[in-house]
Amino acid sequence: MSDYRQHAYAGIYNTLGSDEEGAGTIAEDEAQNMGRDKISLYTDSYSKGKTVPRVRGVGFTHVTFFKAFCCKWFAETRTPNNGGLCERFAVVHMLGGKPRENIKDVYSNKELMQPLKKLRNKMLCWKMKNIKNCFPKIESGLEGRDREVWNDFLSLFHGTRFEEDAKKTAQYYLAQRHDEIKERIEPKILLNHWVND
Repeated sequence: MSDYRQHAYAGIYNTLGSDEEGAGTIAEDEAQNMGRDKISLYTDSYSKGKTVPRVRGVGFTHVTFFKAFCCKWFAETRTPNNGGLCERFAVVHMLGGKPRENIKDVYSNKELMQPLKKLRNKMLCWKMKNIKNCFPKIESGLEGRDREVWNDFLSLFHGTRFEEDAKKTAQYYLAQRHDEIKERIEPKILLNHWVND
């Protein structure tokens, strides 16, 4: 593995840390070019409780268990050619547009930055106030991978005015995922083999 890739992965693990699960957020551009090691990390860390052991320290004698579960966002021109990883995606197709503001201009303009700073501060205050509160445990009726990917999302909005919208969102992407699974060649091969036998 090149030094560049080693440093990139070290940066990911150090950001995620070993103390608090979900402490970081990963946002990656040009994700269609991600390597096998990243795919392995992202595929295994979509649900709570996942830790990744890494040997560290002088002489590499200390093992640190990094808490790899967190929110992940990827921007890409095409989805990676990896069925296991894609099963864990909610794919949102983007269209080109003409936004009124450029994000680069916002960062250099104090007046435009004020609303963003206020929102950030409100979110930080809310987190500090509710840091010991857990999201409600819900019974979504989902099973298997569907439950692993979407149950926590639905629990975020349980009991709020956004609950119904969250359910519709989850159902939309679940239907998308199920359609993609049906279109894969592997089930067709198995079905063809079973029919011919």
